[in-house]
Amino acid sequence: MNIKQLLRVADTELYRQTQKHLTDIERQVLSACLEGISYKEMRKEIPKSHDQLKRVGARLWKKLSSAFGEEIHKNNIRGTLERYLEDREAEDSS
Repeated sequence: MNIKQLLRVADTELYRQTQKHLTDIERQVLSACLEGISYKEMRKEIPKSHDQLKRVGARLWKKLSSAFGEEIHKNNIRGTLERYLEDREAEDSS
């Protein structure tokens, strides 16, 4: 699945649960994490410090964990979103 689809899934579910969309910086961090980019490497593309990016990430994982009802972190976000999308597609085809 491509990153654009996974970002859409995350944003849609977050909005459904909180009536708030991902912020621009959250989208950038999430996109980079989905690509397997470390916070340190993100600094090349996102004009924030390593600590700022980690704080954004920590808040993002907390928000997404609440929205999806399971613990989400940097290392499992891609699998979680892919599984969620596959489950929704299976439900839609039934």
